[in-house]
Amino acid sequence: MRVVTDHGWLLAPGGLPALPLKKYMTECRWARCAVIKEGAQADVPAAGWFWDSHQAVAYAPGAYCFAAGTEYTHGGLSPQECVVPDLTFSSATQGKQLSVAIEHVQWLGLRCRAVIKPAVEGVFADLRSKPNDPKTSVTEAKAFDSEGKAGLLVEDENLAGTSTSLVVFDATGRVLCKRPTIIGGEA
Repeated sequence: MRVVTDHGWLLAPGGLPALPLKKYMTECRWARCAVIKEGAQADVPAAGWFWDSHQAVAYAPGAYCFAAGTEYTHGGLSPQECVVPDLTFSSATQGKQLSVAIEHVQWLGLRCRAVIKPAVEGVFADLRSKPNDPKTSVTEAKAFDSEGKAGLLVEDENLAGTSTSLVVFDATGRVLCKRPTIIGGEA
């Protein structure tokens, strides 16, 4: 898929860095530019306006903006705004669907050994309390080897006997299959 926009923009999940600009110094203010009041001395970059060179227009440098918490915006004078984005998106799997199954799960203490069939590259194992939520992982995810085997270590011994799920996922994070298990094996 190809996406072309008419001008640049800024997107930063979590928020762009904020540059303080007091409201009382401006006639009007947007996320990336502001009209400075006559006589005000704002400590931000400014330029004359094409239609009125006596009017100062402040602009946020780089990826900064004048409003804290802004995640998406456009406007202002920066390289990010001057570039016309031409973005191409493609799937890492190029349309083919991976299909694997968990063939074997074995616990040796807090170490889980898993085997999938068929053995494929770019597939990972994880142990999660909620299978579809990677934030609930109780171990470090590991890639399956060329034989379809992966070993996971649960470092917190207090989790022994806890219900969890062995999750197999691809490089994009898409869950391919899952199996419920008990950390440390059946009691």
